[in-house]
Parts: sequence; structure tokens; C-alpha cells
Amino acid sequence: AEAARRGPILADLAQRMPVQVDGPPDAPRASIAIVGPDDHTDAPVRFVVEGREITVAMRAEEATAAAVRDGLAAFVAALETADAHTATGSLPVVGAGERAELAALGGAAAGPAFVGGLHQRFAAIAAAQPDTVAVVHRGRDLTYGELDRRARRIGARLVDAGVVPGDLVGVATAPGIDMITGVLGVLMAGAAYVPLDPRFPRERLAFMAEDAAMKVIVTDDAAHLPVRGPVAIDIAAVATDPDAAELAVPVAVGPDALAYVMYTSGSTGRPKGVMVEHGNVDSFLRAMEPHLGTDDGVWLSVTTLSFDISVLELFHPLVHGWKVVLYEGLAAMRPKAPGRGSTRLDMSLFFFGSEGAEGGGEYE
Repeated sequence: AEAARRGPILADLAQRMPVQVDGPPDAPRASIAIVGPDDHTDAPVRFVVEGREITVAMRAEEATAAAVRDGLAAFVAALETADAHTATGSLPVVGAGERAELAALGGAAAGPAFVGGLHQRFAAIAAAQPDTVAVVHRGRDLTYGELDRRARRIGARLVDAGVVPGDLVGVATAPGIDMITGVLGVLMAGAAYVPLDPRFPRERLAFMAEDAAMKVIVTDDAAHLPVRGPVAIDIAAVATDPDAAELAVPVAVGPDALAYVMYTSGSTGRPKGVMVEHGNVDSFLRAMEPHLGTDDGVWLSVTTLSFDISVLELFHPLVHGWKVVLYEGLAAMRPKAPGRGSTRLDMSLFFFGSEGAEGGGEYE
């Protein structure tokens, strides 16, 4: 009743105007301020309230100012006709011009149809070029055919262990061939992988395993697995066993199936698992194709599996038939005497981050 008596929200905004309290000299200034006609502020967006009138002033490029103006006009028009029970979050904030642009974008031609999960696209490449080198690490290499067979053995072992599509399976390995084999094997079984970096604190790994309700973990060091409870599968022991069963056909998945779950750092509380579907990854990789190309190449992969840029570094090459060279760590990069075991690798592309970069171009 009180809300109905007061009418639209704009009618009493001036009476509810917040007061800005000055903080320390080095405190960041607000980007939006609600002020009176005689107040001064350096905020780029200012709502100037005088009586029952509100003026919006802002410092911005003309196109940005026009978009804000149209959006505010649409919002205010909706406010004036909304009843007291309407949630402001349901009101439009897009003007007619921008709405028309969005409608035009929505009518654009759709991208390529989803043809299968990451492991299915990899398996198709492996069938087409089984003798092409897929991965290189510490002087060892595997062809697509060899990597495919190893991953199918891991997938079969996971199915035997009771893993079903949609399950979350931990991958606890150091960077290397076993890491890629384990990830592909989990996907071959229709499950989603969860990176468990052995260098992480035991408490964090234990939390992730419990939170993800892991029944199984694939690892390159089962004897020293930092997590107790889930069944541990030794990747190398299964993948290199010529008598081990292999999945005849990788488990097919749709775009809504989970591909992986990566946990946040937990710096603002407990780590949270971010779930990413095959369709998400497929769209991302296809969007990168015009920038990275799809022709033959060699890619240096430097990122930990726990950071999602690793998905681009590993799977863009593997679904296009490229070679992935896995970074060995700083210890392996010590200079050698000339002519003693030096090997030239012609890289097509690799990314690295520079914390010293200015202007947000850390990966440029």
C-alpha cells in the first residue's frame, strides 16, 4: 500500500538520494554518482537531482552516450507505467535502436553444426591420419593412431570401473603424454575430466574430489596419489598394455554433455567448480579457427591443465591434426653445449603470459 501511494520509483528518488562520504585520498572514486545541482564530483556518470527532475550527465564517446541515452529512455518509460510489484530487474534497459541491431544479429546464419565431442573429433582425425605425430614430450612422441589406442584403453577401463556418461573423473598427472592420454580417455568414456594438479595443497585436492563426487581418478603416480577414496587407475599401466581392452567406439555425446570442470582459486571463499559443456568448447574452438588457422602446424603447449587456456592449447591442434609439443618446465630449458643433443622445433604458434605487459595485453 505504501509503495502504491508513493507511485513510480522516480517520484521519490530525490528523497532517497544516497550521501557520498569522502574516503582516504587514495581511495578509488565511484564511476557513478547521484548529486545535487550544486555538488561537484569527478565521476564520469552523474545523476543530477533537482527537486523532482533528474538530469544525466556523462563523459563518453558519442556512440556510447547515445546508447546510454536510449537505454535510459526505455528504462524510464517502463518505470513510469510499471506497477508497485514489478521488479526493476525485469524492465528493459535497451533502446529501440540497439534492440533492432540485436534482432538483426539474432537472424544471422548459424555456425557449423555440432558434429561430436572433443574426443569424437580427435578420433576422426586419428582414423584419417594415424601415422601423423600427435604429441611430443621429452624426446618421446606418439602418433595419432597410438594416442587414440591408448585413450581407448583408458576409456574401456573407466567403463569397467563403473564410470557412466556425465560422471566427473579426476586427472592427477604432471604435464606429459600420460596427461593427454588420461584426458582423452576420460572423454572417450563419455565422462568429464577434472584437473587435479599434484602440486596443489592436499586439502584443496581433497575438497575438489569430494565436491565433484569423484568415483575414479586417473593418474601417473598411483602410489603417491594425494587423494584417498576414489579408485586410482594408473594411466601408463593401462594405456601401454597391448592386451588391455579398448573401446570399439568412443561414447557419443551431445553439445549439452559436460566436457570438463575446473575449480576456481577459492581466493574469495571455497573453490567453485565451473562446468563447461562440449558445445561450449566446440563453439570456442570454431571461433578461433579464423585467427589460428586449420592448416598443418606445431603448437607449444605451456599452460597447466588446471587453467582453461590449456583447452585451446591441447584441443585446437588435436582436432585439426597438428603436432602438440608439451613444455617440459624450466629445468629442462637449461642451455646445452652447442651440438650436443640440441633439436630444432619449428613452432607455428604458442602463447605465453607476461605479467609486465601494460594495457591488458598479457597474451599478445
